[in-house]
Amino acid sequence: MEDDVIINNFMFCKKHLLEYCGRCTCDYRMGNNGSIHDEIEDLRDYYDFEERPPIDAGKWGAVRHRGEDYQCTKHKIIDCENCFNWVKIVRAAAGGVTRPQAVPKTKEIMTAANSSGPVEKRCEKCGTKDDSMKCCAKCRSAYYCNADCQKG
Repeated sequence: MEDDVIINNFMFCKKHLLEYCGRCTCDYRMGNNGSIHDEIEDLRDYYDFEERPPIDAGKWGAVRHRGEDYQCTKHKIIDCENCFNWVKIVRAAAGGVTRPQAVPKTKEIMTAANSSGPVEKRCEKCGTKDDSMKCCAKCRSAYYCNADCQKG
């Protein structure tokens, strides 16, 4: 398109170098997110990329070089992968959100991992056995009768 530019595989409005520009009535975030899909896939369940803050390429040092090429002001490199590292910038916008460690979340997963049968639910504090006990939301391996036993 005539009204946009591509800087290191991300699209921005040509006039203001904005990924979302109210003045030019364009929003390239969805397409840009798609271009880095594989690199941000691990965050998709934890962060709404459609609502992420838009990138201002000018603030990251993008300046026109020749024709349709843009370079960074710091290194004078066209499509500089250090200054225009959009994956890193998008991840930073996600606020350090990361996928939790893979931990057993259900009785079925724990049963499959334990060949001797279902996991025995025993309170970590008092030792009471009861299949209706709740699993600790943080570690997902300890069981407690109630909040008092967990805090106890």
